[in-house]
Amino acid sequence: MTRTLSIDPGASTGWALFDGSDLTFAGVLDPECAHPLALVPDVRSVSAIVTEYPEFRPGDTKSNPNDLITLAMRAGVIEGMLRAHAPSAWWRRVRPSQWKGSVPKPIHNKRVLGALTAREMALLPNALKHDTIDAVGIGLWHVGRMGRGGRLA
Repeated sequence: MTRTLSIDPGASTGWALFDGSDLTFAGVLDPECAHPLALVPDVRSVSAIVTEYPEFRPGDTKSNPNDLITLAMRAGVIEGMLRAHAPSAWWRRVRPSQWKGSVPKPIHNKRVLGALTAREMALLPNALKHDTIDAVGIGLWHVGRMGRGGRLA
């Protein structure tokens, strides 16, 4: 069975762990922690890692390009740590437009949460951050439970 870790790097980096197509854990990496991956259960057994990487969209006047640079650096640090802890894992990097299209965040978040079973919803942390919802969405998209834009597969 494939064990997949999906990551949404951000100010609070979200992660989600899937066994096959089932969500088994989700949370937020603590950037202040000396070993943030310690929060991910049994990270060495992960066979696939899917990470979002930043994407500049020409014509986007709301985003600060400098924020994308910071985000890219954070994503690189996280990827380096993951490669050290799960060296044999298969990797996939995805852009936001690949897995969620241009659906507004509130709508997409609702679709991601709506795709989860009651058991999976119970696994989510009480203080749910949008980066965790995105990590879950990336994972759901990767394992084939959601199509681009958050439509159920």
